Amino acid sequence: MRDADYLHPGSEREIADIVVSARKAGRRVRVCGAHHSVPSAVAGPGDIIIVLDRLKQLEFCAESGEVTVGAGVRLGIDPLDPLRGDGTALCPWLHAKGRALPNLGGVIHQTVAGFLASGSGGGSARFDAASSVVGLRFVDGTGEVHSLRRGVDDDTLNAVLVALGSCGIVTAVTFRT
Repeated sequence: MRDADYLHPGSEREIADIVVSARKAGRRVRVCGAHHSVPSAVAGPGDIIIVLDRLKQLEFCAESGEVTVGAGVRLGIDPLDPLRGDGTALCPWLHAKGRALPNLGGVIHQTVAGFLASGSGGGSARFDAASSVVGLRFVDGTGEVHSLRRGVDDDTLNAVLVALGSCGIVTAVTFRT
């Protein structure tokens, strides 16, 4: 996108700082994940575009079976990537641990956050990826970081999951595998 600033923050704190600076300058912040959407659907001239390509942490807890995933992690390997990924694609990573997520549908090169935020939860109303989300972290429009957990913050968590970013920028998601 021409005339937009692309920023690649490597941490939640950096994202919060960008949001605060943009708010002070009166600029819009948009998020770009796996480039699944066309650029004009994501941002316009003068926008600040946060690219989540550096938020790729993967943490698995064998005791709970939960995995916490950075928002920039892709669900699967991007078929257009000639290098076939960097080893952080969630589904192959979980498979190597003998774990999996529910039905994800057919488009798995999306980032975890983009997939969930766009309501792409999977190919089934009963076994969708959003139902396995047990927690998430996000930065709201004031730069405040929120941590939500299923069973405690259900209404807010469910709203953030399908809000297309209108509640804030998801930085990490925790799934029950």
